[in-house]
Amino acid sequence: MSETPEFPAIITGGGDLSAFIGANKPAVDAALDHAGALLFRGFDVPDPLAFDAAIEAYGEAGFTYEDLALQCSAHQCDAARLHSQ
Repeated sequence: MSETPEFPAIITGGGDLSAFIGANKPAVDAALDHAGALLFRGFDVPDPLAFDAAIEAYGEAGFTYEDLALQCSAHQCDAARLHSQ
């Protein structure tokens, strides 16, 4: 029987998250493939621009922090509207 992976996999560290991702892409990919989702703890992501830089450092199609905020806001509005019906 195979061991169930922790979900999400937690990657701890420090410093610039975009630099960490750029320097460790194969390990990040392996952890993502194994667990299905990743949570980065302890890294410096002080603002939306740093978040966007980390997404860009991953090198795959992504989204900006602003895009995510808009999607979440739209989803909450849709959820509230559906709940009230």
